Amino acid sequence: MWRPAEPLFISVLFQAASLVAAVVLLWPLRADPGLRTISVVFLGTLGAGQVLNLYSQPQDPQMQLNVMPWLAVAWGLLLGASLTKSRGAAIVLAALSLAPLAWNVSQLARFRGGDAAALKAVAALEQRFPPASTVWVYWGFEPITMWQYALWSRTWDWDGAVTIAPAPAADPKFKWIALDAGAIRHRDWTADHNAEVIKRDIDQAFERGYRVVISNV
Repeated sequence: MWRPAEPLFISVLFQAASLVAAVVLLWPLRADPGLRTISVVFLGTLGAGQVLNLYSQPQDPQMQLNVMPWLAVAWGLLLGASLTKSRGAAIVLAALSLAPLAWNVSQLARFRGGDAAALKAVAALEQRFPPASTVWVYWGFEPITMWQYALWSRTWDWDGAVTIAPAPAADPKFKWIALDAGAIRHRDWTADHNAEVIKRDIDQAFERGYRVVISNV
């Protein structure tokens, strides 16, 4: 568990150190209207965004990215302030500016060929489980659903609102049920009602002659 968390932990420490260093260096200039405006806008976005993230979707990286522009601004201000104090420190900070690029390139390189592998996987699924007679049950966040949606038919999950024709049915090609649909779209549903809707959708698939394939969720 520590191995995937280690880079994240180091990143958070680096960001916190950058913020503290920027505040310390720029504090003497706190009366400058431009600097105060920048601080209010970007640090305000960070503070408000983190509160909303913790409330709504703390597990979603996209939500976290939305509040991170402050880091580039703080780093730029930190680099600019260091130029007036120590040329050596400025050179070190400028070199460190390339560290995220090097890290991201090395991490993204691990996923080269991912699109080709996904296309191959979708083709294998289509051969093994003919879409005309198969209904898929997913958690809802599996990456493969994006490929089936894009390549087969751009149809959303049933969500208790679909009546499907008897198997085999070529249209829509991608027929699927998402377990998370109720929690995302229907905040007034109870857990029992959500389970009832999912069961009704699965029962409909069986009754209409479909093979039901469920992910390892």
